[in-house]
Amino acid sequence: MEFRDVIETLGLKVPFDPKIITPVIERCMRNNYYEHDEVRALRAILKAGDRVLELGGGVGLCSTVVAKTPSISRIVAIEANPEMISMIKETHRLNAVSGQVDVRNFVVTSSTENAVPFYIRSDFWGSSMDKEAGVFERVALVPSVSLQSLMAEVLPTLLVCDIEGGELGLFDDVDLGTIENIIIELHPKVYGSEGCDRVISVLAAQGLHVSPVSKEGNSVQVFSRG
Repeated sequence: MEFRDVIETLGLKVPFDPKIITPVIERCMRNNYYEHDEVRALRAILKAGDRVLELGGGVGLCSTVVAKTPSISRIVAIEANPEMISMIKETHRLNAVSGQVDVRNFVVTSSTENAVPFYIRSDFWGSSMDKEAGVFERVALVPSVSLQSLMAEVLPTLLVCDIEGGELGLFDDVDLGTIENIIIELHPKVYGSEGCDRVISVLAAQGLHVSPVSKEGNSVQVFSRG
């Protein structure tokens, strides 16, 4: 797929396809709001030797930030929406990091499953595995991979997670022992404050607690070990 126009946001280039980047998303990008908190956190905590696993690749902005950081050991980006894969790779090309990110089209689950229905919405950031999360345009049947198998393969030191509510229950019974930091967007509108508390308690049980890098009241939170 070719993208002729480019949006510059947060110091990075993103291909502009109006069929994917709707007006509301375009405004967020041009005003440097889109993934601002994730990018800010990444730039604050990334260090040489980090192995990064991203769940929810979006347009490839966060994985580009990682790939442009010197001496990163590895970056694997998982994106469930098959329609976003070419855009992620074009974002990488525009920012001269092509080939540095292992991009995969999967739904990440807490256990191994077969293909999973993924509901694609007009604003791509609302697409999810939740059929009831609003009007959807299409359904894609996407292969799944368990988080535990990804942990065993990648041995990530940093996890970036923005999967529209799919994080609830995802970390239960998964060994997060290699992880030093997690940047995660919580979704209280999907599962309420009780769901947020559950995610936080599961991480705390594995020694990951809210970091000073986090901003109080923000949906994007950073959890660090120790």
